[in-house]
Amino acid sequence: MARTPRRELFGPRFDGARELDRLLRESDTTTVAFCESHGIDRWVLDRVLNGRARRAPDADLVMKIQAATKGRVHLAMWATSSLRDDLPGEVVPLDSESSIAASDDDAA
Repeated sequence: MARTPRRELFGPRFDGARELDRLLRESDTTTVAFCESHGIDRWVLDRVLNGRARRAPDADLVMKIQAATKGRVHLAMWATSSLRDDLPGEVVPLDSESSIAASDDDAA
């Protein structure tokens, strides 16, 4: 059985980060694959996803995420008021081998 890498959370996250993380897990999409297919800097996105970002990502990143997720992770989810801690000890899965991008390309 393959072992799933885990992401350690380092601090509070935005609701947008939680929702994007959930979508990536549900679709078995790696952060790397998602970033490569949508022109997103993976180091920046990783900081946002693991709670190291203390302020909302810039508008360019938020708009790319909104477009890549077809609006499921929308602009309002990055409001500073949504920055809060996850449950204590919560660890979320990280990488697998599929891509949201593939399903987007298939729909075109």
